[in-house]
Amino acid sequence: MVNAVPHQLRKRVITNLCPEGQFGSLLFSNNTPFFPKAGGKATFVIYGTVDEDITAKKTILEFAYFEQLESLTDKPIGDPYSQVFTQSYKAGEPFNITAKDVSLPQFSDPNVTGYMQMAVGAPTSDPNNPVDLYGCAFTFFF
Repeated sequence: MVNAVPHQLRKRVITNLCPEGQFGSLLFSNNTPFFPKAGGKATFVIYGTVDEDITAKKTILEFAYFEQLESLTDKPIGDPYSQVFTQSYKAGEPFNITAKDVSLPQFSDPNVTGYMQMAVGAPTSDPNNPVDLYGCAFTFFF
């Protein structure tokens, strides 16, 4: 017997999800290009559900960038990216948001890789905790 079902590769992103409960809900992302390059631009679609209401013109999507160094420490790089939601969603309702032409920072060393923490939440006035996280995901870039 031969498997005659057509095979379809689905475009996937190298994404590690945040631990459930520690950083809110688990979110997902798709990006273009498939392998984002440091110093380049990429478009990201973040989607999922969160346990809090997403409020238009209040809830934000924020990216923070990090290098993974040989010493196994993570070093923040570049300026964070932030975008306000333009549509509201009730808690538990599936949402998606697109961040177009996001500039990725350059690495300090061409032999390192980096990742982005993508967070959805409410902004705070605390500089040590600028976002009250509803959910997040991590995506690597090279």
